[in-house]
Amino acid sequence: WNETIQLIKKIPGREKSVEILLMEARCHEMQGNHNSALSASGYLIQQAINHEKWVTGSPRMMAVTLGANAAMQLGMSDKALKFYQTVLKFDPEQEQARKQYRGLKKVIKLMNQAEEQIQKGYNKAASGLIDDCLSAMRGLDVDSPLFRSKIQLKLCTILSNMDNHEEALSNCDSAVEIRSSSSSVSDSAKKEAYLVRAEALLLDMDFDEAVSDFRSAFDLVPPDSDEKRTLNQKLHSSMQQQDAWNGGKKDHFYNEHRGFPDGKPPERDHIKILQLPVNLSEHDKAVKCKWLKKQFKTLVRKFHPDKYKGNKKRAARKFKEVTDSKEHLSKQWQ
Repeated sequence: WNETIQLIKKIPGREKSVEILLMEARCHEMQGNHNSALSASGYLIQQAINHEKWVTGSPRMMAVTLGANAAMQLGMSDKALKFYQTVLKFDPEQEQARKQYRGLKKVIKLMNQAEEQIQKGYNKAASGLIDDCLSAMRGLDVDSPLFRSKIQLKLCTILSNMDNHEEALSNCDSAVEIRSSSSSVSDSAKKEAYLVRAEALLLDMDFDEAVSDFRSAFDLVPPDSDEKRTLNQKLHSSMQQQDAWNGGKKDHFYNEHRGFPDGKPPERDHIKILQLPVNLSEHDKAVKCKWLKKQFKTLVRKFHPDKYKGNKKRAARKFKEVTDSKEHLSKQWQ
């Protein structure tokens, strides 16, 4: 593909036919150079604009699809829409462009509506809108991993808020992988993925990994900016939660001379970890122990690393947390 591009570059701009311009755009697309593919497709369309019918399968219509795809790969859904708008401006009856324009516009509208519901805390409604969005995407010619990652990040937030942490983090992991492994993805988009996953990890009480993601996001922000200072506060807040959760730090109060040879004890919500009723402390010892035994048995079976079908690392962490919390409450309620 690179050799073809070098040959095309030797042709004077005015002598390049629509077919050659399309070939150039296609070469950039095949190389994964989406910015150049977007630029080349846009230039081709500008050169080929007229009020004659835009025939499906013609070079300029192929360039429209190629350009819209390149825009989607770069996360520029508005630019993707503009490719179809250009066609409809000169040929309002172009069926393919009209169908794709309406479909893509619907997908973007559903995404925005889902975000509004998330902000209001209506996670079930947001989940339904995301399902509609995925259904609407099936009939589109344009698609991209980056656009899909936007949907995955919204799902991560929705599912995390609904305490479906395993599926939430699976979506986040996929989105982070897509964005962090591509050189064409902006630092801003990478930062967004790390921040969404960090918030989901906090809700799952995985403070070590949350701190790691906040630090990755922090490193992607330009220095001496308001955003940098805001992120620095979030990073330090999550580090404080991490220290409290892990414990083990020694100071003038928590040390071997004061009866704390292992340092400060971990500060954990053992009731929450074991998914016990929040009002369990109001009941007598027999009821507490019955609930403790029941929940411990359920959760160790669920998170046993040898049987768990999801993220093995998360399962091992949860298994240990459940075991530690059961031991702590057993001593407390004796």
